[in-house]
Amino acid sequence: MRGHDAGEWYTAPDALASWADFWQRAIRRLALPNVDLVPFRQLSEAFRDDADISLSLLDACQASQDTLRAIYRRCNVYQIREVAKDEQTAILLGIQQ
Repeated sequence: MRGHDAGEWYTAPDALASWADFWQRAIRRLALPNVDLVPFRQLSEAFRDDADISLSLLDACQASQDTLRAIYRRCNVYQIREVAKDEQTAILLGIQQ
């Protein structure tokens, strides 16, 4: 997957894990409604382990994604950008949630 930043390439497992970390940070910092991010972490691990991916896992990811999309639409874009910057810093420093 190609990153939005400097065009760096990321593997799907790392990109999914970082995306889940971002939303965990955003939920905590901005007091957003809690969303189940476990399916994204499980999907990341399945990709990493080259394991079978169940339809139920994909359905769980889609349900969480739909919820996150609705939450994002109500967020202040400047606050989300600040959280994204913090997540980029965490990635560079190798800090995981």
